[in-house]
Amino acid sequence: MIGAIGAEGAMPYARAILSEPRDRRPELTIELRGLDFVQQSRALTDGEVDAVPVPWCGVAVSDVEALLLAVARGDAIAFLPAAAAWLYPRPGVSYVLVADAVPTTAALAWRATSHNRSAIVALRAAARAVVSST
Repeated sequence: MIGAIGAEGAMPYARAILSEPRDRRPELTIELRGLDFVQQSRALTDGEVDAVPVPWCGVAVSDVEALLLAVARGDAIAFLPAAAAWLYPRPGVSYVLVADAVPTTAALAWRATSHNRSAIVALRAAARAVVSST
């Protein structure tokens, strides 16, 4: 079980990473569970999910909707993946391509006790394959 925030599972990198183990190891079951920023850490710690993408966010919000509201109110700016423009269109929020921006980092976290689980091993291998092909 992987915990994901909002439409994170629909992002191109996430789709590529998730499709890799499904293609190579069809016997594995990989499920996504929708979580907010706060639930994500707790679900991983409590063992409700086996892995989570690690969010990096400078404004104190609990989910993507709250982040976009903060942006629309002028309280924050956010650097989001290009796919966010079509996944999260909102009044008061403009998406601007920053062509010379430094690439961002996405991370995957898992419980130490799940390190050798076949689904986690497959996800790590898939993430490495996707990153090395880009």
